[in-house]
Amino acid sequence: MRSVLSLSLLILLSACMGGTEEPPQVQTPVVAEPEPTPVENIEVVLPDAQLIQGHTPRDVQAALGEPSLVRRDGNVQVMLFEQPSCVLEVIFFEKNADDHFRATDINARSLRGETLEADACLASLLGDGVSLDLPSP
Repeated sequence: MRSVLSLSLLILLSACMGGTEEPPQVQTPVVAEPEPTPVENIEVVLPDAQLIQGHTPRDVQAALGEPSLVRRDGNVQVMLFEQPSCVLEVIFFEKNADDHFRATDINARSLRGETLEADACLASLLGDGVSLDLPSP
């Protein structure tokens, strides 16, 4: 019994002594950063507002929708297409009493009256990806 007790005591002491070994080091895996995706130069093509010139009021309404204002004074007719970012103004002129009104001027302005690019205003009016669809004048 004494030998069993001595052996147990010896095992306990050796377990308590512990080694001077350092704990194993955990290596953090190296994660490669993904390569940046090259950005292609995307060319934004605005519709050409001047393509409206020569068209009748009916053609313009079919392409742009209902105007917010139509004013007729003699041989001149004006249509305004308002939206939050700008107002597109299309001016029609009737050369003779027998002729149809034809678009002669296209202008754009902010709601405060500042002059804007007509092409950009037309693009905003048409919406993303929508092209100007007009018949031949």
